[in-house]
Amino acid sequence: MDRNVGQLTGSDPSADVVREVMASFHLVDGYRSVHPKKPGHTWFRANSVQSSRIDRVYVSRDMRITHAETVSLPFSDHNPVYLDLELICSNRRSNRSGGVVIAIKDRFRCEIPDIRKDTSGRCISVLYTTADTSFRVCNIYAPNSPSERKMFFNELYVHTRGSNPIILGGDFNCVIDPIDRSSTNANTHSFAGRDEIQDLASQYNLVDCYRTLHPSTPGHTWARRDRSSRLDRLYLPTNFAVTKVDTVFLPFSDHNPVYVNFSLNNSPRKGKGYWKYNSSLSHDEDFVHDLRYQFRLWSTLKPPFCSITDWWENVKSRIKELAIRHGIRIAQKKRHRIEKLQKVLSDANSGEIERILNAEVHGAFIRSRPNYLEEGEKLSAFFFRKEKYRAEQKLIRSIRNTDGSIVYENKEIMSVFHHFFSQLFSEQCGCNEFIQDEFVKCLSTSLSKDDKNSLDHPITLDEVQNAIRLAAKNKAPGSDGLSYDFYASFTDLLSTDLTLVFNEIFCKGSLSKSQRTGVVTLLPKNGDSLDPTNWRPLV
Repeated sequence: MDRNVGQLTGSDPSADVVREVMASFHLVDGYRSVHPKKPGHTWFRANSVQSSRIDRVYVSRDMRITHAETVSLPFSDHNPVYLDLELICSNRRSNRSGGVVIAIKDRFRCEIPDIRKDTSGRCISVLYTTADTSFRVCNIYAPNSPSERKMFFNELYVHTRGSNPIILGGDFNCVIDPIDRSSTNANTHSFAGRDEIQDLASQYNLVDCYRTLHPSTPGHTWARRDRSSRLDRLYLPTNFAVTKVDTVFLPFSDHNPVYVNFSLNNSPRKGKGYWKYNSSLSHDEDFVHDLRYQFRLWSTLKPPFCSITDWWENVKSRIKELAIRHGIRIAQKKRHRIEKLQKVLSDANSGEIERILNAEVHGAFIRSRPNYLEEGEKLSAFFFRKEKYRAEQKLIRSIRNTDGSIVYENKEIMSVFHHFFSQLFSEQCGCNEFIQDEFVKCLSTSLSKDDKNSLDHPITLDEVQNAIRLAAKNKAPGSDGLSYDFYASFTDLLSTDLTLVFNEIFCKGSLSKSQRTGVVTLLPKNGDSLDPTNWRPLV
């Protein structure tokens, strides 16, 4: 049973996290009976679909459904043999082989405002719309005849036109490059239609995702005894972030599937993020020794700098580089240790593996920020899921502009928030200045001379050390990434120079560059996530 399969994964389909697509033209979760009395009978099974959390869109060809254009296949916990799929069909109006299908999993919450199909059962095009995105999936089954194939590709514009991103897949029955076929004969029929499909891909800014990631690997998806070709392909927009493409062997068919991981174009592109000091480094003897040694050397570099504050800014960047270098060393050591223990796993060392992995889970626990943790509760996969959920919740995928339009690009989203918060925190004062002056005149309490002198006195070493000791723990660091744990672990090493830095800032009345730079995080409130007012800034 040949078919093209597309999967969209994620517990919330509109969340636009990483999407997965399998383009193959083979019935992965079932097979077509070859019984001569039931040539069109299809059996579905859920062997390769075990998780009900997965949201999938399937497209297939050579699938005949004679009584309905739309069919629902049920799914239940008691009988997980069937998938809750709704099939959208384009059937061939004859007894010849043909017909293409797109099946959407029931829990994939979306609307389908447009379905386009031909009368020969060779093309179906479906527009999917969710709360914050829309895209078109087009499944084709190209003719074997070279002339018919070229005409078919030229007529695809009727089914693909529009402004939405297009995912184009199917059995193209032709190849693009010589590497796409094993035969060396001079037959050019297999290349017929190549120019037409490349023109179509160019018009919609589509790329052959397998060939892009595997430029020198044949990746043939169809095979006979003496020859093979890469007939089954998936074209995605150039701005989709493709992370993985593979072909997969499939029994019951002479075609192999192509498995693709990608992110939709309007998914927020994550930057490199902000570096944060890993608190576990404070307990690593090599890092502690190296930092103390390097800091003594850095202390000799003060004279060339214009101020102690400039020197401290430079030292912080050096600390970051040193911490990253040791972090890589520790991660590699831990990974090699786990691999070694797994090879010679025994009851004696299984506890060490558990200890190493528990450290990973503890990090997920901290990042998941749970409201409570019962005494003795194991740090399980729950915290990994919660950590991922928190990260997804903070992603801003789209926002509503002042004119009511919805924007998706990162630059446009930032522009909307910049305008919103600039207006919100403007210097416009709505208070009555006369009443304000009268109120100030009524204040009789003021600082004594001793209190004033005490506050104006230079900051002392004891005050710096006490401030570090009494500071709130587990707070997010600033833009330099140095956390409370870092200062608490190396108070004796840093406090003297920090005292000089703080007093210089106090005298000049100006903070350093990193101290003037804040990291603002927008946290979602309850309500419409497209409304900028429902995002709370956290500094």
